[in-house]
Amino acid sequence: MVILGLSSYCEYIPSVSAISNTSLLLLIGNMSLEGVIVITSNKKNKNKTRIDRLPSEAKDQLTEYIEDLIDDADRYDHGELKKIKRSSVILRSLYYDTKFSHSLLKQIGDKEYIKMDSYSNNKNENDVYYGNIFTASFEIRSKKKYLYTFLFHPTKEHPKRIIHFDNWLNGNVITLANTQITRKEVIRIMANQDGGAHFDPKIDNVYSKLQRGKIGWQYDKMSKEASLFLFGTPDESPKSPEHIENAIMRQIVHETITSLIRWYKLPIEYNPDFEFLWQRKLNRIGFQFTATQK
Repeated sequence: MVILGLSSYCEYIPSVSAISNTSLLLLIGNMSLEGVIVITSNKKNKNKTRIDRLPSEAKDQLTEYIEDLIDDADRYDHGELKKIKRSSVILRSLYYDTKFSHSLLKQIGDKEYIKMDSYSNNKNENDVYYGNIFTASFEIRSKKKYLYTFLFHPTKEHPKRIIHFDNWLNGNVITLANTQITRKEVIRIMANQDGGAHFDPKIDNVYSKLQRGKIGWQYDKMSKEASLFLFGTPDESPKSPEHIENAIMRQIVHETITSLIRWYKLPIEYNPDFEFLWQRKLNRIGFQFTATQK
C-alpha cells in the first residue's frame, strides 16, 4: 500500500484494507481540504499473465480462435491448401472493426499495444516483392495433371521482424509493381467473398487476378528442359502459378499464432510443419521474386 499526502495531514486509515485493487480513495477533513489518497496494489495480480487478466469470456474466445487457426494451419501444411480460407473469418473477428461491430482485440483493449511478427519486410520498396512466398509444383495423380501454386516458407534470408500492430495489419505482404496488397485487405476480401462467411460473386479485381495467376510471373510456351528446371514438370505449357492468396493467408495465420501466443503467454502448443510440402514439391528450387526498377 502506498499513501500519498495531499497536505500536512496524513494518516493511515484502517478501513482502506477493504478497498479493491486499483481503487482510489480521497478523504476530506471536516474543517479543511486536508486528506489523503490511498492507492492499494495487489502483488498477486501483478504476477498474472495478460491472458489471466482477461474476462473469462474473452479468454475462452481468444483461446478458441488460436486453436482453430492452428487446426487450419496444420491442414494446409499437410496438403489441404484451400482449408486455410476458413482462417480469414477468424482473423476478421480478431482484427476487423466496423461501424457496427468491434473486433475481439478491440474489445480486449490491446490493439494499440500488441507487437506482431512480420515475415514481409520490404524495406527497399521493391517494385516486385514476394518475401517468404515461393513457387511450388505438385502432381495431382488422381486427375493426372499438375498444380502450379505458391507456398509460404520462412527463410533465414528473410527473417521476421517484430513491429507494432497497426503497421503489421496495414503493411504490404507482397508488392507487384503498382499493386500493393496489405494483410487487412487480404483478410477482408477472403472472409467476405470466399472464406465461408458468405460468397460474393463481385470479387475484387486484384484479388481475382491473384487467384487466377494473372498478376506476377507470366510466360508463354517453354521447352521441356526449361519446364523441368523451373517447375519440375515435363509440361511444355505450364500454367502460371495460381492461388497465391492461400500462401499469403498461411503467412498471416502463422504471424498471428506466434504473436498472440507470445503476447498473452497462451499455454497452447503450435508446431508448424513447413517442410512437409516443401520436400514434396516437384521443383527442386523454390523461386521467389524480388525486383527493383532503377
